Amino acid sequence: MKKLIISGLFVLMSIYTYSQATLYVGEDFMNNYRNVLINTSKDNYGENITGTPFTTDDFVLGKVIGYKNNYLLRYNAFNDQMLVKSKDDRIVVINKKTIKEVTFNNGTKYVALDYTLDGTKKNGYLEVLLSNSAISLFKKEVIKFRPAQKPASGYDQPKPPAFQKANDRYLI
Repeated sequence: MKKLIISGLFVLMSIYTYSQATLYVGEDFMNNYRNVLINTSKDNYGENITGTPFTTDDFVLGKVIGYKNNYLLRYNAFNDQMLVKSKDDRIVVINKKTIKEVTFNNGTKYVALDYTLDGTKKNGYLEVLLSNSAISLFKKEVIKFRPAQKPASGYDQPKPPAFQKANDRYLI
């Protein structure tokens, strides 16, 4: 009886895992779950924050390398995430491990690479400034978060939390 129950469970598990394979939909980037990490409805940074964690004001058309369609793309430099917006306003984060290159229609190109910055090994998006057979020059865009600051004296005003553009870093 135990063998019958165990073998029945294995059969049911194989049917369940086989049915999950139907998520692959041809060349469509948004429906391939390996390409995206998180589904997000909107950014959840809180209220009263000044500045932006993004390098562009809005989503911009671009290409995800390996796929034919143009997509609405946006780079979050604070979290080092490339976002894609679908036609139904669904926003997903591109998985850096499966999608290594994104090119905006304005010519800006980002690649996901392993690099060392200030003695720390990292993996993230770098903007390609120059690339040929001899040398490549990359720019790491940096946006930092400054928490709210209380006034130091009765004459100062409190400062709300803010995203601030910092000095970009250049890598060869």
